[in-house]
Amino acid sequence: RWVMSLAEVGKLSVYSSADLKNWVYDSAMARTDLGTLECPHLFPLHLYNPDGTTIEDKWMLLCGANGTSQGFTTGTAYWVGTFDGITFTPDTSMPQWLDAGPDFYATTVFADANAPDSLAYAFAIAWENNWDYATAMPTSGYFGQLSIVRQLRLQSVNGNPMLLSMPIAGQNAAYQSTIPGTDQTISDTVPYNWPAGLSSYSGRIDFMLSPVNGSWAGEIDLTVRSGDNDLTGIGFKPAGKIVSLDRSKCGSPPKSDTAWNAQRQASCDFGAPLTVSVFIDAGSVEVFINEGLALSGLITTPTDATGLSLTTSGGNA
Repeated sequence: RWVMSLAEVGKLSVYSSADLKNWVYDSAMARTDLGTLECPHLFPLHLYNPDGTTIEDKWMLLCGANGTSQGFTTGTAYWVGTFDGITFTPDTSMPQWLDAGPDFYATTVFADANAPDSLAYAFAIAWENNWDYATAMPTSGYFGQLSIVRQLRLQSVNGNPMLLSMPIAGQNAAYQSTIPGTDQTISDTVPYNWPAGLSSYSGRIDFMLSPVNGSWAGEIDLTVRSGDNDLTGIGFKPAGKIVSLDRSKCGSPPKSDTAWNAQRQASCDFGAPLTVSVFIDAGSVEVFINEGLALSGLITTPTDATGLSLTTSGGNA
């Protein structure tokens, strides 16, 4: 039989069919606190320990939802639990959020057809936009765009099963060249010295952030796509264990500027060096931290704004 997850008013339902024409209602998980529910996906994955060993297999129920009441915006919520073929039972009633940025919605999850183990990971792609300003984007005829494809892996983090997001290596084939940087200590007065030749509005930046002599700076700031009056900021605050995405100065905001300008942030573990990957496009920025945390957002920066900076305040990194 075929099993279908379906978003309905105030609930995520499960239906089944033997012929794809006649459908039987099996069960539902009621959710009246997350606005309009859209684009559900019900799928299993292995649950891994941090050392790569398998704990058990779990099921995910994922959907587009409104997270305003939980400190998020419209985005992708998910629950980890069990599924007996009829009923999905979440381990906890509170959802987790797949991306901490403002624009990662209507996520579609699919398997890697070439993977030797179909439960090791899944792929995901989303609509980068937000219902608060979806029809108010300043570019005529533009209603957001698709994200890059990311890999989802289910791992226990401090005893909590979480879907970790990470970029896919094959996407590097899209780039025409690679420019290596050098290790450098940056401080309040010494910013990072970027290598020559970086002048594109589209690219990928990979780097590692480390404390100096065991101490982090008060704040570390990466700005991308900066120009005369434009920039998009990615901030790291070790003391608060926070990473943030700020696009309030990235260009002309849609008319719903409150939702657009709000700084989006997520908890981040600074107990070890951070690996950071930033994908910059003409209309978006997607940030991946430690191959797990992700923040994605649209930007409206002019394409001639290509400046970069990496600075600290209150110490070194």
